[in-house]
Amino acid sequence: MCSRPFASCWKPGRGLLLSVVIYQGRCPRKIFFTSFLLSLVPVFSAAYAGTTDTITLSSEHCVGGLSPICYAVPNNAGATIAYVDWASRFSRLFVSLNGTTYDSGLYAVSGLENVPLYAPDGAVIYASLSFHYVSKPCVREGRVTVCPVIATLTGGKLVR
Repeated sequence: MCSRPFASCWKPGRGLLLSVVIYQGRCPRKIFFTSFLLSLVPVFSAAYAGTTDTITLSSEHCVGGLSPICYAVPNNAGATIAYVDWASRFSRLFVSLNGTTYDSGLYAVSGLENVPLYAPDGAVIYASLSFHYVSKPCVREGRVTVCPVIATLTGGKLVR
C-alpha cells in the first residue's frame, strides 16, 4: 500500500479518459490529464468550426448527359465555380473552386453525399450534389441511334 493519499484516489472503473502512471519505488503516482484534455476540446472545436465555410449551389443546366459537366455554377458565396464534373461511369467527381481543381479519385464515389474532394496541395472539401435527368425520345438516323439525356444540377453544397 502507498502512504500518499493522491496515489490512492484512482480506482479501476472510475471512467477516467487518460492517466499516466509514473512508478517511484513501490508506490505508483497517478498524473491525470483528463481535465487538461477536456479543456482543450472547446478550443479546437471552436477553431475548427470557425474555418468551415458552406457554399450553397444553385440550379444549373449541364452538358454531357449521364456524365454531366456544369459550367459557371451559381452559388450564394460568390465563389468562382468554373465547373462541376460528375463522371458517373468512373465514379469520379471534379470541382473547380476559385481556380483550384478538387478531385475525388477514380471509383471513389458511391453516392453524391459528403464526398471528400482533394486538391493537389492536400486541401479537402466535401461536396453534396443532386442532379435531375430527363430522357428524350431516341432518334434513329441511318445506322446511328441517339437517345439524348439532359442533366440539370438541381442544388448542392460545398463545405470547406
